Amino acid sequence: MQQEIEANRSTMATNELLTIERMRSDAWHNEASALRNAWLEGYAEARTEVARTMLRHNRPIDEIMEVTELARDEIETLLVA
Repeated sequence: MQQEIEANRSTMATNELLTIERMRSDAWHNEASALRNAWLEGYAEARTEVARTMLRHNRPIDEIMEVTELARDEIETLLVA
């Protein structure tokens, strides 16, 4: 009987540790995803700002496309804004 109790406690502890580890892994994944999304958003904003600056300096759209990797329609939208 005592062995069964100990085995049950051991199984419960193992399940608790697995749950904690799964939660920790999920939290790490969520944080990594949030950081990546923030980086991508910042990168997109930087490309747009570079395009705006180049437009103010009357650079050709083809050059702006090459430097920023933005599509022609994205750059033309900035002309209107």
